[in-house]
Amino acid sequence: MEAPRLMLLTVGIIVAFDLGYAMVGIVATPDYYLSDVLQSLVLAGGAIGLQRGRIPRQFAPWVLLAGVLANNLATTYQATVVGAGALGVVTLLLAVAGAVMLEWPPFIVGVVLCTTNTGLVLRATVPEQWVTWYITMLTASAASAVVLHGRRESMLQFAEAQRTIERMATADRLTGVLNRHGLAEHLPSLIGRAHRQREGIFVAFFDVTGLRQVNNGHGHSAGDRVLDAVASALRTHCRAEELIVRWGGDEFLVVGVGTRPDPTAIRARILEAIDINDLAAVWTPALWVGTADGPADETQLDAIVTRADLDMIARRDRGLAAEAPQSKR
Repeated sequence: MEAPRLMLLTVGIIVAFDLGYAMVGIVATPDYYLSDVLQSLVLAGGAIGLQRGRIPRQFAPWVLLAGVLANNLATTYQATVVGAGALGVVTLLLAVAGAVMLEWPPFIVGVVLCTTNTGLVLRATVPEQWVTWYITMLTASAASAVVLHGRRESMLQFAEAQRTIERMATADRLTGVLNRHGLAEHLPSLIGRAHRQREGIFVAFFDVTGLRQVNNGHGHSAGDRVLDAVASALRTHCRAEELIVRWGGDEFLVVGVGTRPDPTAIRARILEAIDINDLAAVWTPALWVGTADGPADETQLDAIVTRADLDMIARRDRGLAAEAPQSKR
């Protein structure tokens, strides 16, 4: 984390200032050194609390704000003792605070309180220098705000790129439904929902019939359109919480919570939903469906898929056998 490092670095700068004053013979009052001790304790305490996890990470910008305010109070007092040069540390802090805080509310609060306090104190005690230092602190704050905005935009763009990469890694590029990796990523959530509902899980296994003939006769682009049409029909008629997966070249799964649905009804519903306007010349909608269910356990998924696959094969064989006599006539 950047906030603890910045706070500890500030403590180091404070110590270096005090040693430098001692080396050049500047003698400050005990209150001066007491103010350094107090602000160092605030800064070091916040840094250690963040590093050790005793302070939640989401509070880091506000902890840094507390350190900046402690430093500002101390340095504005010190400016009345050794001169306005003591404000160098808080000016430096304001210049980099935005890049570290990465949150607008604590940054704005820090700028308003620091510049207001410094302006009022210096105007009353060092009137000939207060305008110069006030403008310097505002300039540092403005530069810090620009950096804060730039870093936030970069982080948002990076987060969006990361989400895109994750989607690409878990989704089938052709159809947009989940791939096997995507199923593994989403399955724990579905199983957790099944446990809460005290239900098992089911698998519907879909085999797209005739895809090889489409690829051989009309090219793979036509086959891709068939697969996309089937995936669209599945998305239309499956519940939002069910997982739609491209399992193989011409195979899809639907994984959901509950007992297995009627495969005949599913097959009829999906066949009816397939948009054949762009496919009529290359493919007659045909697919076979098998279902199975079992306990909500990740280790059982492969066995449930196997049973659903066997159910699909049995139904396909019976269906083809029933169609054979009709074709002979």
